Formats: sequence, C-alpha cells, structure tokens
Amino acid sequence: PDGVLATWLRAGCSGVRLDVSDELPDSFLRLLRKRVKAENPDAYILGEIWEEPTARISYGHYRDFLFGRTHDAVMGYMFRKYVIDFLRGQIDAKSLRYAFDRLCSITPAVALYTQMNLLGSHDTQRIITKLAGAPQPPKREEQKKLSLSEAERKKGKELVLAGMLLQVAFPGA
Repeated sequence: PDGVLATWLRAGCSGVRLDVSDELPDSFLRLLRKRVKAENPDAYILGEIWEEPTARISYGHYRDFLFGRTHDAVMGYMFRKYVIDFLRGQIDAKSLRYAFDRLCSITPAVALYTQMNLLGSHDTQRIITKLAGAPQPPKREEQKKLSLSEAERKKGKELVLAGMLLQVAFPGA
C-alpha cells in the first residue's frame, strides 16, 4: 500500500507506462493492475508492446494485454509500422485502409480510443530520418554523424506532417 506505485499516484501521477511489458510475467502485470486500480480506478496503465497486443504469444503462451486484466492500452507500434510503410510507398492506400480496419476490429474499443499511436520514440530511428529514406547506420558513432540533405529534410518534414494527419484522424491518443 505504500510502495512506489501508490507513492506516485498519490503525488498526482495519472498512470503508469510499462517499458517492454510483454517481457513481464502475467502474474506480475495482474498484481500491478490490481494495485494501481486500488489506488486510483481511473489510473491509466500503458504498455510498450511492439507486436499485435491482442495476438501476442510469448514465453510459450497467449498474452491477453488488452482485455482488462493487465493493461488499459498499449503504444501503437503497429499503427506506426503501417503509417511508415504507406508513407514510404511500401503499401498503397487500400492496404493501409485494410491494416487500419484490422487494428480497429481486433482492438477492444476502450483500448483503441486510448492507445498511444506514436510515430517515433527513443527506441526508434527518428521519424523524419526514417521517412526521408536516409539509411540507419548500425553503430552509434556513425549515427551521430548522420545528417539529412536539404532535399531529404524537406521530404521528411512533408511526410512527418502527413503522418501526423493520420495520427489525429485515427482513433487513439
């Protein structure tokens, strides 16, 4: 009752973001949810899961991240993947629509409308760089030296804006 979750929630935190939550055991996630919701039933539990959160199998069993037993929502890495694929010309608009329809049909509504649909994070290549088509050097020292040309930066900015428009038009946060 006086642990770290209660301390932060009492201090005004409105929820918890769990890094790589698909690597945490279900038993732990369920206890965490119980503790968080006991402190504040409206507190938000967001999990970082890169794959489909409603069809995830890890450590040899099915994981039920979005059905009210562990998370409230997840970070929309699948959304991110589809948007990038579309903006880079790897899928067409019809395929993007089908991908979005699929996300909407497999995600419970309460999670869909609160899912964090990101374009980039600290774990990914910068979105402007990714959309500009610049290569991702494998080593940190090489990555630090990466610089976009004026044309790449212009293209990247335009595509980031298009991605942001998709973000605000798609259900989620």
